[in-house]
Amino acid sequence: MKKFTFNSKLFTSHFYNPSLWILCIVFSHLEGYSQITSNLDPKSQLSQYILKNWNTEDGLTSESTNDLMQSEDGYIWIATYTGLHRFDGKDFTVFTSQNSQLPSSNILRIDKDSKGRIWLGTLHGVAIYEKGNIFIPEGFEKIKDITTEDMFVAHNDDVWVSSKSNELCLLYTSPSPRD
Repeated sequence: MKKFTFNSKLFTSHFYNPSLWILCIVFSHLEGYSQITSNLDPKSQLSQYILKNWNTEDGLTSESTNDLMQSEDGYIWIATYTGLHRFDGKDFTVFTSQNSQLPSSNILRIDKDSKGRIWLGTLHGVAIYEKGNIFIPEGFEKIKDITTEDMFVAHNDDVWVSSKSNELCLLYTSPSPRD
């Protein structure tokens, strides 16, 4: 068995490339990632595969990403400090508080529910992307001052949000709240 040791100089000089890390994060978060890796031929060299990365020169407006997901229609959604990016494999479309109804351009978390809606945790509350529109759901205005630390959409589509101010919010999406 080969033993691995951690060399911080090697790590910072050879492995700290923001574009490379963004690509690694994208692949690790994609649904079906195990299908992608299981299709790789173990006899082939890695140099035989094509690796593509994207950065600010290609349309990303930030070198930092906060969260990633893939929607049912195949788009890759990227949460950044400078907006929500939708990637179609070639071009980025960027949504900000200036060109949409986002409560903040600082997008911290992304998740999706069973109806295909994309939930966005921002610096100033929660929003939804649905059928080309971004909006704050009715009744959710009261959490506009909450900065999202983490967010989870449950199997029943209720949304759990933890905040940077040590609050835990359960947002009921069904007509009547549960006890």
